[in-house]
Amino acid sequence: MRPNQRVASVVAALVLASASQLAAQAPQPDPRTLNERLKYFQPQIEKVVATAGADDVAIGALADVINVNMEAFAFYAMPPTVMRNSLKEFLLTAARTRVDEQLGAAPSGGGSSGVLSRTGLSSLFGFSLDSGAVTQTIDQNMATLRANVGGLARFLSNQDVFEGCDQSDFSCKTQRELNRAEFSASFNVGDPGSVSLKGATPGSTDQTGFLSSIGRKQFRSATFRIGILNGRDLGSTAYRQKWLAWLDQNRPKLAEAGQELLVPVNDVAELLKTKRVDKQTVDGTHFGEYFLWREETRIKLKAAHGNDAMTREFLDAQLEDLLTRARKLDPDFDRKLQNVQAGYIHYAAISRDLASSIVTAPALTLEITYAEPALQPRTATINMAYAWSLAPRRQVNPGTITAQFGATMFTSSQDVGAGASARTRDVHLAVQFARPLGPANSAAQFSLGIYAQHQVAAGIINIPGDATTLPGTSIPLPPGSARLLTEKGTTCAVQALLTIRMLGGVKVPIGVSWANRTDLVSGRDVRANIGFSLDTSQLLLFPGIR
Repeated sequence: MRPNQRVASVVAALVLASASQLAAQAPQPDPRTLNERLKYFQPQIEKVVATAGADDVAIGALADVINVNMEAFAFYAMPPTVMRNSLKEFLLTAARTRVDEQLGAAPSGGGSSGVLSRTGLSSLFGFSLDSGAVTQTIDQNMATLRANVGGLARFLSNQDVFEGCDQSDFSCKTQRELNRAEFSASFNVGDPGSVSLKGATPGSTDQTGFLSSIGRKQFRSATFRIGILNGRDLGSTAYRQKWLAWLDQNRPKLAEAGQELLVPVNDVAELLKTKRVDKQTVDGTHFGEYFLWREETRIKLKAAHGNDAMTREFLDAQLEDLLTRARKLDPDFDRKLQNVQAGYIHYAAISRDLASSIVTAPALTLEITYAEPALQPRTATINMAYAWSLAPRRQVNPGTITAQFGATMFTSSQDVGAGASARTRDVHLAVQFARPLGPANSAAQFSLGIYAQHQVAAGIINIPGDATTLPGTSIPLPPGSARLLTEKGTTCAVQALLTIRMLGGVKVPIGVSWANRTDLVSGRDVRANIGFSLDTSQLLLFPGIR
């Protein structure tokens, strides 16, 4: 095959691919902006603009697409469906390398989701089951539902959750801002059971032990999270720029693969050059369709007078017209392109440099949680979490360090005895290191976390109902007494967690934790932690799924 034919085959098939979806469904927008589609025309455009459109040689070179700017036209003509699927493949690879995603409920002392709230927000909605809290005395299994405000709004309005868009567009900016916000709610599941507790009535120092039944109460907590720095969001500019950089880096490889895949339709570009039209010169010479198109393009580009925006606008319109002409040449385009598109996406997936999809941008998250813990006063917790990563090496994610600082307050002032009251329950700090075990997309991830909490006020146990004696005992309670106080102090905990990633966004965290005490009871405590989480956004990243 001659060089021109090879290049022509690339252009022809890419042209044909852009038409293949028209018969199947309504066209979808290209994830690239116009400037990004015209990226490889840029040197020629700059020459025309620099001369204010007075350089006929530069204008002629820009207009001669097939003979001069074939590679640029090939990139421009890549069909939206193929480009969107390529972006989704890239984002799916990136999702598998992330270690910053929150697995379960926003922890209060940890659980199978870790000893802190990670900075990663969901992209759509997710579900998790958690058991084995690290520092909570009353350890009930929890089910958590979480949803991203922007992703859920787009999903419910039948829009693409991971749509690539122009960052200067207002709707795109709005989407990015909504992607920063996430809501979640946690519920107790399973039988309530009972727990051994110890406390003293307000004004007394005598500690009394008793066995208390836990009443059935499903609602546990509600959380609002906002990503102040949200560069790790799958729909963020950071991931999209990585994808564009990967396309640019692998342009020669993609062209080579295209030549092999698109041989069956290589005659299309030649037909554009050789097809004659009903227009001729005075000497009887017939013009080819491509020749007339090129002359029309040259005249329009010259009329732009070197205005950059107008030059791009005219060039875009003419290139679309050239694509329309090409689509009319072969009625069998759709059938031929079924294998072409599948082959392109397959090649893009297996040839990707894994390190190119690892995003290590700093992340900062603010989180506010309202909780109704069993047998305790209602609380509000505010946490600030910051994550940063070391520079990635090829195929390796060196890991992410996350630090969190926060405080928990009672929603109303609490009597803690001796005429004193308290609003602040505790202040806490946690640090966690997480990384994949092996390559960046390894199915196993390891994390090690340390949690420290200083309980400012004594722990408060609300006696259920109008009890006159301690639950499970015959010990009388003073008239009007509805609570016991437990010892305050400092809690330290360590947790090691192994997370197994499965297909479709499913993760199973398994861990073990040690704590010097729990929130209501003193004494060392060792627990096993296990959970289950599902991130539905990854299901939408498979090619062809919206």
